[in-house]
Amino acid sequence: MPGFWTALLNVPAQDLGDGRWRITPVTGPAVVVSTTRVWETISRYVDLTIAVDAGAPDRLRELGFEVAHDGSQAVDLNGTDATVFLVQTP
Repeated sequence: MPGFWTALLNVPAQDLGDGRWRITPVTGPAVVVSTTRVWETISRYVDLTIAVDAGAPDRLRELGFEVAHDGSQAVDLNGTDATVFLVQTP
């Protein structure tokens, strides 16, 4: 499920089939999420930094994702268990 990225970018996901989803934010590049079984995962623990609106941390919390109290970091459990650093844009 692309729940983490749809909540983060506040846009719906487009189902591409075969466990792949595209999330296209209003500004910036599209994100394509591809689900795999654990034993097929190639990389883990890759940290990311992404610019988000002020509501992104709360949307993530509502979906049950781990978010720092100050909203500066979240854990992407849908992908790589990576820490995602959230930089809020005006």
